[in-house]
Amino acid sequence: MTAREQLLQELETLPEELIGEALDYICFIKSRHRPQRQAPPEPGATLGSDWWDNLDRFTPDFLSERSQPNPPNRQDIFP
Repeated sequence: MTAREQLLQELETLPEELIGEALDYICFIKSRHRPQRQAPPEPGATLGSDWWDNLDRFTPDFLSERSQPNPPNRQDIFP
């Protein structure tokens, strides 16, 4: 006899006043094993902003210093 058949047999012999409690317990067990839904995205969030804000989770920061070199003087370019 399978577990399902045994469960059905037990339900058949269960007193009527305990059926609701058994149903609650079965629903509780099922809810524990369902995958949880993710929260909906925020209304102002976009794919681009999500990508940019979470970029460090996917790729290492290879640029340790973020500065621009000084531009050359105009006299150095056009004497």
